[in-house]
Amino acid sequence: MSIIQFLEREEQQTGQVWDYVSPSRLSLWLKCPLAFKRRYIDEWKTALTPALFVGKVVHSVLAHIYRLRIAGHVATMDELPTFVADAWEYARETEPCYFDDDSDEQKYKHQVLDLATTYLPQHDTNTEREAGSDREEVRSTTH
Repeated sequence: MSIIQFLEREEQQTGQVWDYVSPSRLSLWLKCPLAFKRRYIDEWKTALTPALFVGKVVHSVLAHIYRLRIAGHVATMDELPTFVADAWEYARETEPCYFDDDSDEQKYKHQVLDLATTYLPQHDTNTEREAGSDREEVRSTTH
């Protein structure tokens, strides 16, 4: 049986293989049909690189901070290590990633904290609104 016949049979059984077609899927199919089968049919997970893992964790932390902000709570620097630890543990449970050793993992975890600290707003939303209204007053008096 050819790989195309196999995929057609799988599509008839599950209806999921061809539900979403993207350039990356087609490229993988053209490069290596076996790799395509392992990734999209057998659903083999490949381990993330540490850099990609860090990016996903930073994104998760920032998303949490902004969800809190929408709910009316402004995150503080004191809360940030807890957010990072929680996001890191959740990502370790759900995404495979291999580090050289424990010190390497700690280095990347600290990098997440540094990146999240860089993005954490340094002032609350009331200060932003007041500063914005001051700018509006200045504009309206100058025009």
